[in-house]
Amino acid sequence: MRLTDRRVRTDKWYTVGFSPVLEKYILAVTVGWYGYYDRYYEISREEYERTLTEPEALDKLAEELFRTVNKSERFICSDKADENSPVQNELAVKLLAEKNEYYSTHPEAVKDFVRY
Repeated sequence: MRLTDRRVRTDKWYTVGFSPVLEKYILAVTVGWYGYYDRYYEISREEYERTLTEPEALDKLAEELFRTVNKSERFICSDKADENSPVQNELAVKLLAEKNEYYSTHPEAVKDFVRY
């Protein structure tokens, strides 16, 4: 999923940003033990803004969401198909296609993020 205004918390394995396709703020948790893929969860704008003032609060939220896998009401979809419902798989495919198309025409955007 393509995110704008990305903030990356490398040591905690998650990224936050805004999805222009979904028009929502997203927390993407990277899962690394079974290949590398992301799970996407909706967050509020206030939670997104907390990355700069209270990063520990987002660390805790990311950990909680990671443990829920796909059972949270905030879960949007996963890059790993067997974690999704059929509808979520359709969405994941659409979001991946949009991301690939965007980055093919805007390759500089891949590096457009802030570590915090």
